[in-house]
Amino acid sequence: MDTANFPPEVQKALANASPEVLKRITESTFPYNRLDLMWKFQLQYKYPNSEKPAMEEILELKDMLLKGDIKGSLAIVEELEQMSKDDKINNIGSYGIIVLLHLIKQQVENRSTRSWESSIRNSARTIQRKNKRRKAGGFYLTPEELRLTLEEVYPDAVDAAAREVEEGRYEPEELEELVNKEEIIDRALALILPPE
Repeated sequence: MDTANFPPEVQKALANASPEVLKRITESTFPYNRLDLMWKFQLQYKYPNSEKPAMEEILELKDMLLKGDIKGSLAIVEELEQMSKDDKINNIGSYGIIVLLHLIKQQVENRSTRSWESSIRNSARTIQRKNKRRKAGGFYLTPEELRLTLEEVYPDAVDAAAREVEEGRYEPEELEELVNKEEIIDRALALILPPE
């Protein structure tokens, strides 16, 4: 692979890339050009252990559809759908941490502030918006999946709360013993789930 015209940082990174990464960069079903190779390298260099980025998946899907490979196309569509759902879960989890963090602070300090209430309310609304399927209707995550997501991010919320509760007085392990995890998650879900 001729890298003479690539920017110096790309040349340096290519020189240090493993043979597997180089192989993944150069294997392709569409024609090479300098921009394509640089784009592919930057994606593989930034995400060496991840699944293929969505753009590459879309190009592969197009190629399979043009070849009439419906079974392969459907497999890629399923991968894209899973990647989208994973992104939704990560996004919802980030806002879930904020909700849980403030609910933990409320329970431990036995008080609340307008700022905490506002953060809880805004984060819960954001989760509701992000979880709603706009065109198809319904939701990305079921109530059970939302609970699971909150349970997964709960340790991160405890860590964050430990830094804030009573000006960092408690270690995360100590703080965790002071709160009722199930009650916190139930309260978070009650705020997040749409009224029935």
